[in-house]
Amino acid sequence: MHQANLHPNAPENVAESLWEEGLATYVSDALNPGATNDELSVPDALIAETTPRIPDLSRRLLAHLDDPEGGPVYKQFFYGSTEKVTEVPPRSGYVIGWRIARELGKTRSLAQLARMSPAESRTEIERALHRLAQPGDAGASTQRTVAPN
Repeated sequence: MHQANLHPNAPENVAESLWEEGLATYVSDALNPGATNDELSVPDALIAETTPRIPDLSRRLLAHLDDPEGGPVYKQFFYGSTEKVTEVPPRSGYVIGWRIARELGKTRSLAQLARMSPAESRTEIERALHRLAQPGDAGASTQRTVAPN
C-alpha cells in the first residue's frame, strides 16, 4: 500500500509485483524481529519447495516481467492459480521477491528501498533475476538481515 502511494503510476506487471510483494515481506520481517516465516506469510514449506527451483523460476520470470498483473504467469507465481504448473510452486513469487529485496537491503535502508522508482526497481529486479538464474545460487543468502534505516 505504501508503495502504491509513493508510485501511483507504477506499471501493473509481474516485475512490479515481484518488487512490491518482496519489499512488503522484507519490511514485515524487518519490523517484526523474531517473527516466524509463517507469520510473514512465507511458510517454511514454501521456502523449501521454492529454493531449489530458484534458477529455473528466475529464468521463467525474466521472460515474463512485462506480463500483466492478473495474467497466467502472475497467477502461477502469486496465487498458485488453478492453471497448475508443477514446476512453479504456488506463491513462489513472494519468496523470490523477498529474496531480491533482502539482497538490496544489504546496501540500502528501508526508506531508500521504498523510494526506489519503478524504473530503478525494474532494473534491480532484472539484474537480481539474472544472478539468481545462475546454477549454484539458489541456496545462497538464506539468513534474514536488515540494513539500518
